[in-house]
Amino acid sequence: QLLQVLDARGLFIQINDFPDESAPKDELGTPSEHFELHPELPEIFLITTEAGWRYSADSMVAVSELYKETFSSISLWFQNLLPQIFSEPLLLGLRPWQMLWFVVLISAGLFLGFIAHSVIGARIRQAIQKSGHNMDAALYARVRIPTILLTTGMVLLWGVSDLQLTIKPSLFLYYTAKGMISLSVVLLSMRLIDVFGQMLEERASATEGRMDDQLVPVAIRVAKLFAALVGLIFVLQNIGVNVSALIASLGVGGIAVALAAKDTLANVFGSITIFTDRPFQVGDLININGDVGSVEEVGLRSTRIRTASNSLMSVPNAAVANAKIDNLGAREFRRVKSTLGLTYGTSTDNIEAFVEGVRSILSGTEEVRQDNFEVHFADFGPSSLDVIVSYYLTVDGWHHEMVVRSAINLEIIRLTERLGVDFAFPSQSLYIESMPKGS
Repeated sequence: QLLQVLDARGLFIQINDFPDESAPKDELGTPSEHFELHPELPEIFLITTEAGWRYSADSMVAVSELYKETFSSISLWFQNLLPQIFSEPLLLGLRPWQMLWFVVLISAGLFLGFIAHSVIGARIRQAIQKSGHNMDAALYARVRIPTILLTTGMVLLWGVSDLQLTIKPSLFLYYTAKGMISLSVVLLSMRLIDVFGQMLEERASATEGRMDDQLVPVAIRVAKLFAALVGLIFVLQNIGVNVSALIASLGVGGIAVALAAKDTLANVFGSITIFTDRPFQVGDLININGDVGSVEEVGLRSTRIRTASNSLMSVPNAAVANAKIDNLGAREFRRVKSTLGLTYGTSTDNIEAFVEGVRSILSGTEEVRQDNFEVHFADFGPSSLDVIVSYYLTVDGWHHEMVVRSAINLEIIRLTERLGVDFAFPSQSLYIESMPKGS
């Protein structure tokens, strides 16, 4: 019975750990009269007697209780229900009843998985819909496999001991069941991240800002990466890998990887800075280090900018976070300043009429701020009488700005045609006082 309990529970006993005839010593070097067979079975221990090491009387009583706890009454009833021939070894030492019981366990796990997905998944879907969100049907279907995998692993983990296998097959099935459970938990975490990500995307799309629309996919990818790393450690630990020793053995390699990935980490932290500081929104026209373009996407590593030549420029986020950014798209008003040069032959009356005419054009343009525009005869230029024109436009974007500026400029040209004044252009006059004779 003790051997069956150890095999069924997958408890491997190292024979070399057994004490010899001399009493073993504890950590302090003190002789001990007590030796536990396995840390998970403290009730089973050996004691020193005149005849050497022997199992204690309490251990013999505990074996019977452990046997009852290890093997469920359902499996024992299942064995007694079958004819004697099902208890005879058939293939590789396996008995037919063990094969049938394994099929029963897998079938029960699959059946419970379908029920769990139908009942629990439907409840979750209803709760999400009541909160005002919609759960994608494809996403709902993707939750099915992890749910079935989880219930199957749990049923298998519960029923491995009832198969009454030897130690190696039991250990294999235990690790398989734990691996299934760990993997299903990781997959379910990924699916739950997708569900919450979908809810966040719906909320982000309802806001006026565009940066949160870009932030949500990046946050989902980071959360999935974190879940995958934690899940990998969880899976390795549950299949018997000493994760602490593995991490310690990879210490030197981890330092090398960290040094090699420092730029990547800098870009990741740069993206976090961009999302928290929000120097621009997706779609804004920005000037970064002399390069002008529209922001198309802010990723985990780089920011993609569509330039005026329609090329796609990728700038590392670490450089973006440390750069001087001129957000042209965040301008509330767009200033226009120009100098209009009239010829020196223009009369004072025409100069005054021209200045007033330009003011009238600006005051009649809806997109021009009426509280802040200036038109003045400002200076005597080298080859022109300079009229300074300065005003601000309230427009939606660069295209709208160009349309309004073009309309204003055309009206100014029509004004010059009505007044009969001319624009000057850079010129020089050469005066000759005398000409050589005979020329």
